[in-house]
Amino acid sequence: MGFYGYRVVDARIDRLFEELPAISLEGARGVGKTTTALVLT
Repeated sequence: MGFYGYRVVDARIDRLFEELPAISLEGARGVGKTTTALVLT
């Protein structure tokens, strides 16, 4: 994995992980769902 540009939504995901045991990332192909999940876990 190369450079990861921190996204605005990352802060929200971080807060959700504090309250929930799991979350679902949904969106179009190629927008970084898998990369975001790998970086934030």
